[in-house]
Amino acid sequence: MSQSPASLLRAEGVGVSYRLAGKTLPVLEDVSISIFAGERVAIVGPSGAGKSTLLHVLGGLQNPTGGRVFIQEQDVYRMPSATRTAMRAKRIGFVFQSYHLLPELDVLENVMLPAMAVGRLNSEVRASGLRLLKAVGLEERWNHTPLELSGGEQQRVALARSLMNDPEILFADEPTGSLDSKTGALVLRYLFELTASRSRTLVIVTHNAEVAAACMRTIRMKDGRVED
Repeated sequence: MSQSPASLLRAEGVGVSYRLAGKTLPVLEDVSISIFAGERVAIVGPSGAGKSTLLHVLGGLQNPTGGRVFIQEQDVYRMPSATRTAMRAKRIGFVFQSYHLLPELDVLENVMLPAMAVGRLNSEVRASGLRLLKAVGLEERWNHTPLELSGGEQQRVALARSLMNDPEILFADEPTGSLDSKTGALVLRYLFELTASRSRTLVIVTHNAEVAAACMRTIRMKDGRVED
């Protein structure tokens, strides 16, 4: 009998709640999911369903109040904080709806930031940054500042930055939410093509049914729980 493949990313009974005015406000309740290497997974659901919170917990950004998260059987929230930060920098990439580019840096410097965060800054890092900018069609804008770019161009820079350390998992939280449909479609094309060409895992939060349909699998959420 063949053995089922091990998951790359797994959540077991994850919960997140906050105390507000003396009451407990649950945001996630008993969420258990598995995601496998090379998958393209959409997380969908109405506003307030807990999608972004789940993404942050899966990506090591927000401690759950219950449950556990594993990346290749490493328990993310039982690591020392410094170890988790280093793991996140090397193995995980993020693309958010807001681009989070530093306006005082040029485009290439913004792309190289993840490498600089793990102590890498040399000619090869620069060359890698330029290759990523070429991959998203912005190699000629490398020395511009973010404020000189359109919203779609800034999001493509953010995408290039997220791939700087060649992460195993890329998390995208409504990456086209601030863009018009034509520009958003272009950003998604780059997002899908770049992760697929590198056989990387993509987990994307979206309200867009067409984006979800382009993924291999959809996780539906409602009221902080996974529906199916």
